Formats: sequence, structure tokens, C-alpha cells
Amino acid sequence: MLDLYPSIALLLSLFVFSGFIWAICHSDSNECNGEKMVYTSIINDNDSIYGQKFNCSYTWLLERYKLSDKYAINEKIEVKSPAHSKFVFVTAANDKFYPTLRKLLANIKETFGCKQQIIAYDLGTVTKNKEWMNELNSVCNLQWRIFDFSQMVEGRVRDLKSYAWKIFVIAHVLMEYDTIVWLDTSIHFESNNLAKFLVPMQKGTIGTVRVPSCMNYN
Repeated sequence: MLDLYPSIALLLSLFVFSGFIWAICHSDSNECNGEKMVYTSIINDNDSIYGQKFNCSYTWLLERYKLSDKYAINEKIEVKSPAHSKFVFVTAANDKFYPTLRKLLANIKETFGCKQQIIAYDLGTVTKNKEWMNELNSVCNLQWRIFDFSQMVEGRVRDLKSYAWKIFVIAHVLMEYDTIVWLDTSIHFESNNLAKFLVPMQKGTIGTVRVPSCMNYN
């Protein structure tokens, strides 16, 4: 079963990062060259939570990943299904998680077939292991990429346990594909039918998702 909570949380973070949220502060001091760099969320129609202003020196990241206001998407993009050229599974791992990465890749190919595209990012020293690279190079339609940690200017967000790198990965891949599905390496597919998740997305909603041992979320 898909564990979509991390992906949903990351997408919400991405919206905040790119300037799409319920309400935006209108103070000029919260802008950098006309780009909003601090936001507020209205809760229960009355209460507001104000964010901390992003440093103006980081506006180049918005441009790099086409997240600034001038790149606003004004047309509806059709949600693609597995096997489509604009649909891709995305994951990442360092050497510690390579064993579970191998299982995930095998599971995807067994469930969705060789033609299904996958992008996997190296978060550590996987690429330096020749045996592992021989295995990865043998996986059909797998793009192996080395994550660029230099773009994460602040040292504290470079910590893998901060998971800030996921936002950069998703932002990068969304410039290339219409529909992406983020997968932690612990994911295991039991079916290739993703309609339960993709159909509500096409309708502009996120349906009820349940993970074993967790409560229901909408």
C-alpha cells in the first residue's frame, strides 16, 4: 500500500516554498523584487499563522525550479498514469538504504513492467560502489542521478534527517514530468492499479488515504 503522507506533506511544503497558499501577506517588506517571500495561513476563518521571511538571496532557487510567480501554471495538466512518458516514479537512497532500494526497484519492474520510468537519486556514496552501480545500470528505464547538495546553502538543511532534500528533488522532477509519485524505499506495491489515487487528483481533490496502524486523513 502506498504511504502517501510524506508526499502530501512535501507537496504542501513545496506550495509554501513557491508562494501558493491560502492567503499572502501584502506588505512590501515581505517581497524581494516583487516576489512574495513570507506567507500567512488563515485558520478557522479568524486565526492567522505568519511564516518567517525567506532570505532574498534565495530567490535564485525559485527561478532555478520555475517556482516564482511568473511561472504560475494557468492551465489544467492532465494526470498521467503509469507507462505514460510523462509519468515517473521517484525515489532516493544513500548506502544505508541501498538494500531496500534494490527491493523497491525490483518490485516496480515486477508490478509495472520494464517500460516504467524511474528516477533515483544518490544521497550518499552509492555511486562509488562498482558492484552496486553494475546492478543499477542493468535496471531498464532507470535514471540514476547524484543529488546536488551544494544548492542547499544553509548547513542545517543538508542533514538528511531534515528531509529538506525531498523538496528539491520533487521541484526538479516536476520541471520534466506531469505526474510524479514519490516512493520511500520501504514501499511495496501489491497491484499496478493506482486509480484510487490518480482519479481524485484528476478531479482536483485528494481522496481519503489510509495506512495500516494510522488514522484516516482527508
